[in-house]
Amino acid sequence: MTRCRRLPIALLGLAALVACGDDPVTPIDARLGDARADAALDAAAVDAAMSDATVDAATIDSGALDAVTIDGNGLDGPTIDSGSGPLVTDFSPVDSLANSRTRVTITGAGFGPGTTASFDGVVGTGCSVLSSTLLECSAPPSTVSRGPLIVTTSSGSTTASRLWTYTGVRNETDVAAEADYCNLQFPASFTAPHNTTSPTIYARLYEAGVTDAPGAPSGVKAQLGWGNAGGDPTFQGGWRFADADYNVQVGNDDEFQGTFVTPAIGAGFAYTFRFSFDDGLTFTYCDLDGAGANSGLEFSSTQLGVLTIGSP
Repeated sequence: MTRCRRLPIALLGLAALVACGDDPVTPIDARLGDARADAALDAAAVDAAMSDATVDAATIDSGALDAVTIDGNGLDGPTIDSGSGPLVTDFSPVDSLANSRTRVTITGAGFGPGTTASFDGVVGTGCSVLSSTLLECSAPPSTVSRGPLIVTTSSGSTTASRLWTYTGVRNETDVAAEADYCNLQFPASFTAPHNTTSPTIYARLYEAGVTDAPGAPSGVKAQLGWGNAGGDPTFQGGWRFADADYNVQVGNDDEFQGTFVTPAIGAGFAYTFRFSFDDGLTFTYCDLDGAGANSGLEFSSTQLGVLTIGSP
């Protein structure tokens, strides 16, 4: 067995190898180098982690992330909106006659003093913050168009998820986009309490080359709506319309049906149907004695359905 003599490091030198038996001893400078390398790698890893954290924080601060989710270590759990603007959940009505001024109710959260709304670029007027979740603004007259509804507060702006529409009227224009014939069928009137579903209301549409074939027509939007008694939906705002459904083929006509919830306040209202061939940008309005482009037809606001609030 070979005996090893332990020499002072100063005599060995940093590059020396000291062998005991058959086992080599790693040079001291190599061992120190490995330690330094490991420390450097650890420091680099820390720097990289700090850099990633800085990037993530900068990304969130810049608003590039719409939302992050937090739940301990994972991505499950509540969603936190990183945007600074208000929340917009809905608005009603969703459109207005382009030539009229319409009061619009907007629901959401984060509304405060000075909150405003714009309608396809047209700044709303007379905005009133009723609460942090309820805003009312008037959509001023404009041109027929469809675009974003944007709510702006002191903390930022938010665009509603659906679009606002300024609609046009085709009655008495005799253009191709005016329906040939539409008629509010029945009932001509009904009585119901506030906040109750109306009876089913029917209307018929004829458009040459569109409604002749059996089945639901392609490219037709049918809507049922209501407004104040004595009003005219072709030039007065404030009417509320919603999509109606195809019902049945009647000769060359297509029949549609719909219901609506009666208003919460008020005593007397009118109702009717309207039809569009351009996805709701322009409409032909119907009445009880027929309206449209066919000869002898003319819309009359005195021939609308009548809703009386009371016990049926």
